[in-house]
Amino acid sequence: MMLFVKKHAYPLTVISLILCIVASLIIFNAKLAPFSNILSAMIGALLGSMGPYFIGLQNQKNEYKGAKRRIARLLKYTHDVFSKENLEEYYETLKENVAIGKIIYDDQWTSYLSFLDRDDLSHYEIQLIVKWFDRIYILEKKNEISDVIYYKVLEGLREIWDDIDTIIKKLNSHIASSTS
Repeated sequence: MMLFVKKHAYPLTVISLILCIVASLIIFNAKLAPFSNILSAMIGALLGSMGPYFIGLQNQKNEYKGAKRRIARLLKYTHDVFSKENLEEYYETLKENVAIGKIIYDDQWTSYLSFLDRDDLSHYEIQLIVKWFDRIYILEKKNEISDVIYYKVLEGLREIWDDIDTIIKKLNSHIASSTS
């Protein structure tokens, strides 16, 4: 209950003011009759501001959930593409014989990370995600990089593969608990 009050202090204060104004109109009806237009305008303005406030809160919540789902799906997809078996195969094959095209299908992944900054992931986990996608981005441009960089990037993906797996599981558990 206290969390609800703390989270919605502004709208609860406005609703309290509206109720006080309405109560005073009822109690002091005869004395406030000349000011009824002004008070009605105030009540309308206060009520009118509540709709956008609650709609904004709901939109933020939906945007947050959507971003979390998108980043989890993108991580899962790239994690599957660069499975441990595939990484070993890429590492053992000459760079020229490996077909790596566009892997990161959603270029907006950086904006989704800002939504995960709440309580979902630690700063270190977010850095790992950035590192993961950065390495994949480099591999997408494999024709423009040297063999040394190519194999270093593959090694970097290998090193954080298990951590990314843990992050995916953590995000999926957060998603499952928020939809329940």
